[in-house]
Amino acid sequence: PVTAATAAAARPVAQGVVTAPAAGDFVTRGELEELARRVAQLSQIQLQMMSQLSQLLALQAAAVTGRPTEVAR
Repeated sequence: PVTAATAAAARPVAQGVVTAPAAGDFVTRGELEELARRVAQLSQIQLQMMSQLSQLLALQAAAVTGRPTEVAR
């Protein structure tokens, strides 16, 4: 029979995916620094995407109202 544990073990892990350590396990300083680096990288990507979304919404508003708007770059 397939249990939840064997089903979870059989699932493929996507490349670059960091799994949480099991209860009681410790992470190394290197692993923590890598995680911090990835969080910072994701924050930068999120900031860029929010900026692009803001620009697109400004352009859309200008198209709807017929008035040009200043789009920050």
